[in-house]
Amino acid sequence: MKRWTLLIVIFIGVVLALPCASGAPEQNPPRSALAPASGSEPGNLSNDQPKANTPTGYEGGRARLQHAREVLRQTTDEAVQGLQQQLKKAQNQLDALAAWLEEAARSAPDKTATAARQAEESIGLRVRRIEARALLLHAKAKATLAVRAASKYDFPRAKQRIEEATELLRRARATLYDDHAYDDEMDDMEAALHQAGAAVKENAKDALTKIQKVMSDSDRIVGSLEVNEARAIVQGR
Repeated sequence: MKRWTLLIVIFIGVVLALPCASGAPEQNPPRSALAPASGSEPGNLSNDQPKANTPTGYEGGRARLQHAREVLRQTTDEAVQGLQQQLKKAQNQLDALAAWLEEAARSAPDKTATAARQAEESIGLRVRRIEARALLLHAKAKATLAVRAASKYDFPRAKQRIEEATELLRRARATLYDDHAYDDEMDDMEAALHQAGAAVKENAKDALTKIQKVMSDSDRIVGSLEVNEARAIVQGR
């Protein structure tokens, strides 16, 4: 009996000495296996650093310049004698503004965000003023044709030309939608067009005088726009 007891004790001791598979401590993987791949570490410049963007804020100015050129071209095509010099001045100033825009675009990366925005806004305003000039010159051309028609007692044709001039003034106002520097002058021209239209409709004797008032009002606004753009060119802004 003692012999069997001794064998059982020995057997239990051997079993307890064997390593338990389910309870064996896990071995940590080598540190090198946990290390992130090269270039994927947090803060790695090749992945996380934002790339510089090429400035494109002047594309709107270029598109507006192209539109102003088209308005000038249309006005030139329908220009009457006496407008060529004013149209040429507007074209020269538009070309100078286009050159200044390209220079501003090239230097944009070296400017602060505020300075670049101010340059873009200045260019946009100046282009729209030149475009408005072209429209007003076109209106003056229509008024000139209205004078010719009225002088021949062709009042229906004169009325048509006055209506066309009125529409061109409306477009000029819309072009300067947020620029109120010329509101008073445009109000005067609008009133003159209204009076000229009424006089032509009634075949009034003073129709020619009323239409000529439209032309003088147009010249006054165009002259003011010319002077302001020339001043902006000299000041380089």
